Amino acid sequence: MQATCSRVAEPKWRFKVNKDGRSSTHLAVATRMVQATMQRLQFRVLGSLEVADDSPLELGGPKPRALLAQLIAYCGDVVSSEALIDALWGEAPPASAANSLQSYVSRLRKTLGSERIESRGSGYVLVAQPDEVDAIEFERLVDEGRALVGKQPDRAVSILREGLELWRGRPYADIADGWRLGAEATRLEELRLAAVEDRLEADLACGKHAIVVGELEALVEEHPWWERVWGQLMTALYRSGRQAEALRAFQRARRILGEEVGIEPSPELRAIEEMVLQQSPELGTPTEPEPVRPAAGMSIRGYELRSLVGRTPHGEVFRGYHAAVGREVDVEIIGSELANNAAFIRGFESTARRLGGLDHPNTVPVYDFWRDPDAAYFVTGCRQGGNLAEVTASQELNDAQAVKILEQVASALDAAHARQLVHGNLAAAAVQVDAAGTAVIHGFDPVRPDSFDRSMAADLDAFARLAQNVMSAPPPSTTGVSATELAAAYRMSLDDEEGAAATVEVERNPYKGLRAFEEADARDFFGRTELVAQLVARLGETGPRSRFLAVVGPSGSGKSSVVRAGLLDAVHRGALPGSDDWFTVSMFPGAHPFAEMEAALLRIAVNPPPSLLEQLEDGPLGLARAINRVLPDATSDLLLVVDQFEEIFTLTSEDERERFLGALLAALEDPRSRIRVVITLRADFHDRPLAHHGLAEWMRDRSEVVIPLTKAELEEAIAGPAQRVGVEVEPGLVSAVVSDVTGQAGGLPLMQYALTGLFDRKTGATMTLAQYTASGGISGAVASRAESIYGELSEAERNLVPQVFLRLVAVADSGEATRRRVRSSELMGLGDDRRLVTNVVNSFGSQRLLTFGRDPVSRGPTVEVAHEALLTRWPRLAGWVKAASDDVRSFNRLAAAAHEWVDADRSADYLITGGRLESFEAWSDRTDFALSRLE
Repeated sequence: MQATCSRVAEPKWRFKVNKDGRSSTHLAVATRMVQATMQRLQFRVLGSLEVADDSPLELGGPKPRALLAQLIAYCGDVVSSEALIDALWGEAPPASAANSLQSYVSRLRKTLGSERIESRGSGYVLVAQPDEVDAIEFERLVDEGRALVGKQPDRAVSILREGLELWRGRPYADIADGWRLGAEATRLEELRLAAVEDRLEADLACGKHAIVVGELEALVEEHPWWERVWGQLMTALYRSGRQAEALRAFQRARRILGEEVGIEPSPELRAIEEMVLQQSPELGTPTEPEPVRPAAGMSIRGYELRSLVGRTPHGEVFRGYHAAVGREVDVEIIGSELANNAAFIRGFESTARRLGGLDHPNTVPVYDFWRDPDAAYFVTGCRQGGNLAEVTASQELNDAQAVKILEQVASALDAAHARQLVHGNLAAAAVQVDAAGTAVIHGFDPVRPDSFDRSMAADLDAFARLAQNVMSAPPPSTTGVSATELAAAYRMSLDDEEGAAATVEVERNPYKGLRAFEEADARDFFGRTELVAQLVARLGETGPRSRFLAVVGPSGSGKSSVVRAGLLDAVHRGALPGSDDWFTVSMFPGAHPFAEMEAALLRIAVNPPPSLLEQLEDGPLGLARAINRVLPDATSDLLLVVDQFEEIFTLTSEDERERFLGALLAALEDPRSRIRVVITLRADFHDRPLAHHGLAEWMRDRSEVVIPLTKAELEEAIAGPAQRVGVEVEPGLVSAVVSDVTGQAGGLPLMQYALTGLFDRKTGATMTLAQYTASGGISGAVASRAESIYGELSEAERNLVPQVFLRLVAVADSGEATRRRVRSSELMGLGDDRRLVTNVVNSFGSQRLLTFGRDPVSRGPTVEVAHEALLTRWPRLAGWVKAASDDVRSFNRLAAAAHEWVDADRSADYLITGGRLESFEAWSDRTDFALSRLE
């Protein structure tokens, strides 16, 4: 099934590739082309709308920008005034619309040049050279490159990459959704994806099969119905010496096409499978995969590397583009010398999560991170502008400008110190300054707890030296003060006019909404000191079964938080002998726990193999052998956290569940075991492992129950986080929240959500009882916010909400509803308009009711309900789940049966037959449940 690239309207420009490979242009308006003397401009719409000569031009407000976007979309053609008015004001324009339109045109002519927008009859036309409009230039390059794929593939790759590098994001990103350009944006996006396919075809023809495997794997995750991409992936895997994986890719494609679209794979895709089976020379010659050095032009896990922008002591930084979210990024790649160092691996995930949690406007945001064989990756925001040393060398900053930069650096530095991150090399060269004078810093790292105070003091001394160089004035003493206080001292030293603006501090919300606390949030985690100490003590015990610990509690009792922000933090701080040197990984079982386990182990593997899946699934001893394979030596220990262990019983097929539990127990029972396992389990699923032969005894002897917080612990959990960031909590508010949450089942996440919203809405530096009462308190915060979001959506979006949330739920036979993580691409198939689904998901996500993550293998985006509390506390959602519980269960059973059939190599013995088949057929005929991709 190919992506289509047909226009929704007649093309404005037509390009034809001559036999010699050059392109000629046929234009209806050729006689009126721009003269060579006209000043050249760049009209950019492959992203947000921009027009630039040497620098971006100021285009005015939303309507002038939308007007210009319409003219660019129909560049060279006359766009009638009626069409422009309709686009700008809709079906009921004001009486002054025609005059306003003329005014907007006049303003744009002043900005662009009067000759750029011509009046023609009853409309207007934008006059521009084809290569001045990035969308037109992109289409020309695509046509030219596509014609060369089968003739000169290396040249085709170069031309297609040149076109793809013009993209900065979704076309007309700030215009399309509200100004009737959505269809044109979609057409261009489809053309881009087709160009990516052609470029990959050319890459394969050039023998770059090993390089493109990762990109193809990411593409089939995002676009699972594109058979051409599946065929390219199978070919690339086969030529890389991975025949078994190529065949598994075909089986997966066949399952998706059958379940989602109801068709068999095309003859072309089946032919590739046959060639793989027969090892046909026609498909190419398999070769052993070789390590591939990252380079511009490659794509890694869906990130296109476009150009090398810098080097670090341990690797390189590339400017990249992530097509799945339409975002330019920087990809820092750390080479194997450090990435395969055992000490680096131990701290990598903890470090990355701390950096990812450093949400501050003056630090470079971390969007994604992972570790592959021989390399580690950090994906961050783009680093713009020059560094402070370059800025001060090229211009003299006045005192007000210098203090503004110092205040921004200070605020970022203090925010990093609050998360126990230090810079260690703070100097003018480490501070980026963009054209607007905004300073951004990066390069933070955690340090061992026993050296943090010393490292923080070194950072403050470095900041004082930086301030002295920028201000040309002696710094005050750094003893006992923060960086923000140092910057404030310089601000006060200015005269009244320059010093009028007070230092603006960025407040960090220390509450976590509905999501669990992570290890990076340990300093915001209050109220569980005694329980954390008990868990540490249990984990440090010796004797039979001492390497296993189950943390059991009701939904909303804080199981995940106490393990992640409490136990793991203590382990990494050395709470047990040698525990600061343990390797630690966390995972959720999901529908395929062996695949999740593989991804988890590869994250900490020293000199990791390309794959562990076959070994993990190779009998009960597979896990123990895989652990021995990834750990560096016989003295290393691994702590494995399996969070939300109930997913083993709600999402995993019976066969895979039994094999996974068998492997887990075998690894624990091995007298040479080097693994410790901590699981978190909902109390209402406690009977499931107790009914499992073998696991029951471990659960009986090694369970720790999470009990409700005491009154004193609740008070600490309520007030502690706010007080740590300098915000006071009224005593009456503390008492009211304690009263509301005491005895409340699942009350902790509700409390966190209410306090999160209250912190955001507070005025001044105090959280008050009056504000809490007005917000609806513990019980009303989640439901009222969810209902408010639902009410603000359009009718078309509201119709999608139940289908979106029902995809995020699994319902047990007992009726208990649990969360289900899904890939974003799975949700995109629920409606005809992806933008509607995206807006629904983003609307609930922006208010912390949905959370976003990454698939551990593909790095594709995932979506999940933030906490099970939402399933019961939002009456509307609870009603949907109750009404559709039979449908959700039927869907889950069908999915489990399909997975068993695929796992059995599509054996006829595993096909659904008889009454069971008739039951599923009858259900599919009567249900309105949205059947999209099965996981």
